[in-house]
Amino acid sequence: MAKVLILAEGQTEAFFVTRLLDPYLAVHNVFPKVTLVPTKKVPDGPDFKGGTISYSKTKLLLRKLLNDTSAALVTTLFDFYGLRDDFPKPKRGSCYEKVAELERLIGQEFDNNPRLLPYFCLYEFEAMLFVKPDELAAVLGRDHLSARFQAIKSLFPSPEEINDDPETAPSKRIIELVPDYRKIAHGISALEKITIDAVRSECLHFNEWLTKLEELGHTSS
Repeated sequence: MAKVLILAEGQTEAFFVTRLLDPYLAVHNVFPKVTLVPTKKVPDGPDFKGGTISYSKTKLLLRKLLNDTSAALVTTLFDFYGLRDDFPKPKRGSCYEKVAELERLIGQEFDNNPRLLPYFCLYEFEAMLFVKPDELAAVLGRDHLSARFQAIKSLFPSPEEINDDPETAPSKRIIELVPDYRKIAHGISALEKITIDAVRSECLHFNEWLTKLEELGHTSS
């Protein structure tokens, strides 16, 4: 049995882990446990959790998780889009080259600890929803928008490559067509219909990450 600690930037990502990733990885004897980043403290109350945080705070949280020696691996589930300015700056290249460099640079700051696997979604969580435009449209109650979502998807080699401009990132494209889009309610429900296997087939970087998580169950058994 392999325990994996996942530092997630938002509640949607946390729901994704508990509702989809947990049962999916359990088959491989891998059991993820998610930790949400705290973004605001309230006196005598719980933290408001979720959202982007600084790189310095991210490193502190990762070091804390790495102190749990019962965990086979510590990983992240952050969007590559919208990172704070203090995160390492990848050189120019394809989105795959840039995200790989970012993950490598973070790993170097932890002396390439084999128990740390930085992972950033290209470009953001909503990219996965474009794997099956018809399912996305159906969950949103806008079947007539299926062709519009498909047209967006067709502009890029893969859903992961839908660009990260503030006006045209995956979530921005959805909101432009469906202003009442809700990331948790709609996003998670759509992914349940789309399925993780379908996402893996079209999202190379996500598939590479998930493959490494699955392999933990085989090496630890």
